[in-house]
Amino acid sequence: MIRPGYKRTGAGVIPEDWEVSAIGNKAEKVGSGITPTGGQRVYRNEGRPFIRSQNIGWGNLLLDDVAIIDDAIHFTFPETEIQLEDVFLNIIGIQ
Repeated sequence: MIRPGYKRTGAGVIPEDWEVSAIGNKAEKVGSGITPTGGQRVYRNEGRPFIRSQNIGWGNLLLDDVAIIDDAIHFTFPETEIQLEDVFLNIIGIQ
């Protein structure tokens, strides 16, 4: 039995006023991040925050140990610059 106000969909039980749609139908861009060549060797003490998977929490960014990169590195991948209302998904593999 489904509680009042909910409906069963291919994605599971959701509120009645929600719609099921592919993320590609709702997003301007779906992509993945990039890691600068050189890894930790390119991190600096001052510059721009570089968000990594470990900085993604449940509903917030965990910036205690955020990496910093300089503008030269940042401008080599402008497509990954964070924009207002961006949504982050964190995918990890399990061995």
